[in-house]
Amino acid sequence: MNPQILGQALFALYAHTQEAIAILDQNECVVDINPAFSRLFGYRRDEILGQKLGAYISLHNAAEEIFLQAGRVQRGKTVRMQTTRKHKSGRPLHVLAVGYPVLLAEKTYGICAVYTDYSYREKLAKALQQAEQRYKEFFEIAPVGLYISTPNGRFMKANQNLATLLGYDSIAEVTDTIKNIGKEIYETASDRDALIKGLQQNGQVNDFHTTFVKKDGEHISVRLDVSQVHDEEGEFLYYAGCATQIAPKKGES
Repeated sequence: MNPQILGQALFALYAHTQEAIAILDQNECVVDINPAFSRLFGYRRDEILGQKLGAYISLHNAAEEIFLQAGRVQRGKTVRMQTTRKHKSGRPLHVLAVGYPVLLAEKTYGICAVYTDYSYREKLAKALQQAEQRYKEFFEIAPVGLYISTPNGRFMKANQNLATLLGYDSIAEVTDTIKNIGKEIYETASDRDALIKGLQQNGQVNDFHTTFVKKDGEHISVRLDVSQVHDEEGEFLYYAGCATQIAPKKGES
């Protein structure tokens, strides 16, 4: 490739990347920063040019860490770590920091420091964790029977209301002792076959009426709302269902 074109391409990448980049000399003073660095840390180029980078973006307790890691890069090593730096306002920033040695003829002339903002990722992970906890709490205390089952008829997971609906003392008793939902729970096993067929065709089945047989042999009318669950690549994982006891139809006991 033409060196001039390559240089222009590298400069465009440096200027427009979302990663914050600072170029340092052998004394760890700032030679240049890209626009993403200004956006992440809040400093203009003229504010930080020629200054020790660590004095501007390191927390007090991170000064020794920066000194040690910079020394490794100066010796020609690439250093990668998740750490905490600070914004111009003093606000802490959780970042992935990567230090690359700037080499020429196997001699280190400086450091290229690249920072990726991890703050939003940590917030996202925390939000997902909270959502999972709320879902778990809802699953456990929902006023209806909730379950996750396999295609071959095993309960992978159930809540206490489903166990109570079926006349079992505990969730473990439901998941451990019921080996075939169609034969052991449905009054008519073909009803589950019809439900599965509907799920395979449409992905979900709502307001499906059938009859369950409780542990003590009592027959109860239920309404099922069931969906297929897939992973991000579209692979089938399991069935997620909701079972609600309803009044039997007229003429049924």
